[in-house]
Amino acid sequence: MRSTQDFRRVYARGKRTKRPGLMVAALPGSTGLVCGLAVRKGAGTAVDRNRIKRRLRGALDVLPAGLSGTIVVQASDAALTIPFQELVGTLRAGVEAA
Repeated sequence: MRSTQDFRRVYARGKRTKRPGLMVAALPGSTGLVCGLAVRKGAGTAVDRNRIKRRLRGALDVLPAGLSGTIVVQASDAALTIPFQELVGTLRAGVEAA
């Protein structure tokens, strides 16, 4: 997912799950899992922001294959300190809420 319109649609219509450092907005879907990542510029240096995105992609890879929907994951600098299993659990809860 790359267009601003797609992100706005998910933010406007999706169900949200919030945790410290992480917010997941999700819309139901039937064609697999489509994901967009948003990391705030206030989340430290570019190195930190890229590390957050790598951790989120890794957590998305671990999710079960049967999940479907469109999700947007918005992260802050606290996402660097969240344990990996908690990241996976939050993402899974966000997708299942849709």
